[in-house]
Amino acid sequence: MKRGSGSGTKDRKINLNASAPKSKPSQPTFKSGPPLKPRRKLFVGLLAALGAWIAILLTLYFTTIYPRHVPGDIRPPEAKGTSAS
Repeated sequence: MKRGSGSGTKDRKINLNASAPKSKPSQPTFKSGPPLKPRRKLFVGLLAALGAWIAILLTLYFTTIYPRHVPGDIRPPEAKGTSAS
């Protein structure tokens, strides 16, 4: 069964561009002023801060968590002196 059969809509065409504006503006309009200027010093400063943050995180990882990955002994370092088994 066809959709809309019997209601006379099979020859009807819909214009999707009926509400479109006739002419488009050539340049976008900015509500808050002109676009921002690139600031090289700010970019370099933020990039250095990100590099320092990553270096700090890697240092903390390799000094605290990574040494516990010793194959063969799964006990935490605090329990190595005791013999539970």
